[in-house]
Order: sequence, then C-alpha cells, then structure tokens
Amino acid sequence: MVTSLHQCDLGHLSDLPTVRGLDDADLAAWVRANDYTDLTTHLAEIDGHVFPAHIKMLTTILG
Repeated sequence: MVTSLHQCDLGHLSDLPTVRGLDDADLAAWVRANDYTDLTTHLAEIDGHVFPAHIKMLTTILG
C-alpha cells in the first residue's frame, strides 16, 4: 500500500463535487481538515479515525 498526500483549496463552493470511491474506498467522503484538530474532531463525529501510520504525515501538513 502506498499513501500519497495531496492538499488543495477548492475555495468557497456551495456544493462539493461528488466523491465516488471504488472497492477499497467505498466509504470515501469529504472531510473537513483546516488543521489536524479539526480533522480528528470531524472524524470523531462520523465515527472515523486517522490510521496510526498517517498521523505524522497529517500533523506535518496540517499543523
């Protein structure tokens, strides 16, 4: 498995584009991530979590 992190700013959209994950990403969804705390708070609200192997990468990029 390879994880590739990409960050983009979609600006202020009234509607986000549809997310369509395939087989291994069938639960793909837009997740708020202005910073790492915002990300983990939002994930907790939807019963999600950050995989341990991704914590350092996400804290580095999100602060």
